[in-house]
Amino acid sequence: MIHRPEWKRELDPELYIAIKKGSLPSVVDMNRAFSRADSAVDVTVAYYAASEMVAFAVERFGFPGIDRALALWGDGVRTADVLDRAFGIGVSAFDSQFRSWSLARLSRYESQYVFDVPTASIEDATKHTASDPKNPEAHVELAVALLRSRRGDDADREVRQALAIDPACKNALFVAAKIAAGSGRMDDAAKQIATLHSQGSDGYAIEMALAELAERGQDASGRRRALEAAATFDPSQVDPQRALYAIAHADHRSDDEIRALTEVAKLDQHDRGSYGKLLETLVSLKRWQDARALGQAALYVDVENRDTHANLARALSATGDHVQASFELGSALLCDGQPSDKAALHVLLARERASLGDLGGARAHRDQALVLDPKNSEARALGF
Repeated sequence: MIHRPEWKRELDPELYIAIKKGSLPSVVDMNRAFSRADSAVDVTVAYYAASEMVAFAVERFGFPGIDRALALWGDGVRTADVLDRAFGIGVSAFDSQFRSWSLARLSRYESQYVFDVPTASIEDATKHTASDPKNPEAHVELAVALLRSRRGDDADREVRQALAIDPACKNALFVAAKIAAGSGRMDDAAKQIATLHSQGSDGYAIEMALAELAERGQDASGRRRALEAAATFDPSQVDPQRALYAIAHADHRSDDEIRALTEVAKLDQHDRGSYGKLLETLVSLKRWQDARALGQAALYVDVENRDTHANLARALSATGDHVQASFELGSALLCDGQPSDKAALHVLLARERASLGDLGGARAHRDQALVLDPKNSEARALGF
């Protein structure tokens, strides 16, 4: 993650909520966050928080400190002593500084409405409402638990109770809007979001809800505005970028298409389709340096993809690196492909070998291309 930032997870909202709620464990208790988690969400947040603790340590103490820490852990030293000996800091100071560092990095959420998704089961949430029936948040918690079990009518009843108790409850308004939209009551959903706006609430979650309402109402320009606002509120989230890419692609706005697809590739490090599509587009536009940089990241995602190797080779060749281009083309030949696909790669390799002054190798690849595809006109046109 430090070396290749695109491998960073995108769980900033969840980490922000955990820190603000005080539910994030101390650095010496992170193992318990995995082994005694209440939900899968807690485990995921703990994993992300642990990686951010590494990022914090690298930024604050330098990478040699990480090397020292690993060696000490390897010797069986306990974490509290590792922190002291590797970084010169105690546990409480590490925890405090990490939280301050994180909140400074996550300061964009301070002015936003951020929905803390309840994770309680129906049974636990029912107990909470029974013990505190006048608490609107308890009814919101139960409503969300019921929604997860696809009991929409019961969830609607609970959120209405929450609003009866407190008509200004932000979480109740937000969940009510989501329930109304899911039930096709778009006017009701818009009314709840408008009430939130009137309270001064806005942010990523609000704008994504507005984008959903605009899509259902077939308001293309309104949807695009909401998605762009959502992306501005939280650049770490991939969903608005995916939608903006689809819109730009449909509208044939190539610059916006590339911009959104670039963000998708950076944010979703497992999306081989986006990487391949973006790399192909950059090559077609002859944006060689961009294609070369992206191609290196794309290989991490899809190392057995013939087209990824071939497109990276084209970018390397265009920027003068014929040795590495030849290597990538050789790698592409090791991937699956039809004889005609392999023939096209041999043609490219023939050109690379010729560029390196290896005419014997160039002829060999040309001949192999013709064996695989006797009708290959590019191979026949090679003049060596």
